[in-house]
Amino acid sequence: MRLFKQLAGYHVKKLTGVPLWQVSYYDHIVRADEDLSTVTDVLDNPVRSGPVDDRAAYSFVGPRAIIDDA
Repeated sequence: MRLFKQLAGYHVKKLTGVPLWQVSYYDHIVRADEDLSTVTDVLDNPVRSGPVDDRAAYSFVGPRAIIDDA
């Protein structure tokens, strides 16, 4: 995976001048139910960006049980 990301990032940046991948990532432990709701907000990205009107209609996202309950 590292080699794929390296090669893909190199070629995309060479063609477009824009980096493909972010520099790093931020991970943390979800400790409370309140925190879980902020983390699951990412499931609404397809709705906010426009491809679907309901997140359950977006087929390229994780386990259905999580999506339906979030």
